Amino acid sequence: MAESTTKEPVNFEKLPNLKALGQYAKSKRRYEKISIKKLALLVGCSHTSIIEFEKGSGKINLSTAWRILDTLGLINPDAPKYQGVTRHIPAEAFTQKG
Repeated sequence: MAESTTKEPVNFEKLPNLKALGQYAKSKRRYEKISIKKLALLVGCSHTSIIEFEKGSGKINLSTAWRILDTLGLINPDAPKYQGVTRHIPAEAFTQKG
């Protein structure tokens, strides 16, 4: 597994920035060459939910967002999902404001 290049540890006491998480998931999905429709099938949601999550807009259920990140291998680093995916959430995805 590749090492994180962030200098500061992720502060899990802060709420995640939905837009940053969506952009991160989108870049991983594209890197893995997974279509929006295929990811939606794997996650068990609509392709519209994937689009809205990646844009950081609209309403998305927290459990759906979690399943998207998990399916891309970004939640559990030990789960064999897709080869080549760096399995971590960058510090930039977490807001600095409470």
